[in-house]
Amino acid sequence: ALYCVGPSSKLIVEAARQAGMRAVAVVQFAASHDAAEGLADAFCEGAVILLKASRTVQLERVAAAIAQGRSHGFFPKSAIA
Repeated sequence: ALYCVGPSSKLIVEAARQAGMRAVAVVQFAASHDAAEGLADAFCEGAVILLKASRTVQLERVAAAIAQGRSHGFFPKSAIA
């Protein structure tokens, strides 16, 4: 899956879909706080997650939410494919 954050990521989302990624596998969040809320417990244990952005996007909020979800055992029933 591809998760994009911020209005500038619109081009990445469009390119991914045009390259053949399924629409349901590409998600765009308006801001880091939306991504933090939406992704806090979205990953299964053992998932490898790469966060890449400019500092202005503030992905550290997303990283903290994912880490907090992991430390509290909040994992979904299955992995996101």
